[in-house]
Amino acid sequence: MGLETEYVEYGIQLSLAILGVSATYLIQFTNPVTFLSLAFIPVLYGYTTYISHDGFNHATLASLTALIFSVLGGITAIAAVFFSVGNILVSALSGGTNFKDFYGATSIPLLISGLLIGATVFAYGTTNPNFKQDKIDQASKEIGEKAQIMFEDSGLLEEQKNSQLRIVNQTARTSVLLTTQKVINESSPSRDVRATLVDAETTVPEEMYRKTRERMDKQNPDISGKVENIFAQNFSGQKFILVIPLLSGLFYSLQPLIGLLTAFFAKAFLWFDS
Repeated sequence: MGLETEYVEYGIQLSLAILGVSATYLIQFTNPVTFLSLAFIPVLYGYTTYISHDGFNHATLASLTALIFSVLGGITAIAAVFFSVGNILVSALSGGTNFKDFYGATSIPLLISGLLIGATVFAYGTTNPNFKQDKIDQASKEIGEKAQIMFEDSGLLEEQKNSQLRIVNQTARTSVLLTTQKVINESSPSRDVRATLVDAETTVPEEMYRKTRERMDKQNPDISGKVENIFAQNFSGQKFILVIPLLSGLFYSLQPLIGLLTAFFAKAFLWFDS
């Protein structure tokens, strides 16, 4: 009995779709290991491209049962789209048994699934202002925090401080030096006063450098807040429609990874059934 026997195809499609979507309900953002449950997507896609190498396979319609999990919302609802609609599109666009054929079969389905999810979020957000504002605030905060961390880790903040301190130090030294020379040339001060002025050429810039550094350390730029405001403004009101290309682009960016895994599993199914 091969993997392409009709009732086996329906059974595997149904099992992978239900098992895959069910597993995503256990995903915890604080535990990256739980995201491994998303591996069921390329497994399902791999089997789908394998049984659809001659054209659309009606057994993939069994994966539509995954849509019942969309009522759970969140990442589970998003996964339900990929396990159902995306899987059917993969079958419709499959053809051939080469690695590149399996790889390319996921490209358009990922794009269309992303557009569908983006349009759904936009439509729901338009009719539910509280949901839209909550998601904008949540995304703005997370993106702002990530931007702050990236900015600090990049060393740009420290380099900016050092650059400003060098300017302060050079300006202070030049100012004290010119002032000292002017006082000495025009007032003929005593030896003690002259020594004090010469000493000030070193001590005054150092003191200015120290105090400026302390002030800068207490006034770190709020990159997070600025990024939050920019993101919130760009997605407020009717601009929320930008969520459609944003989400579609985000999901389509996963194509190289999902495409490779899909091709790998499709080849594995092909080898197993040969």
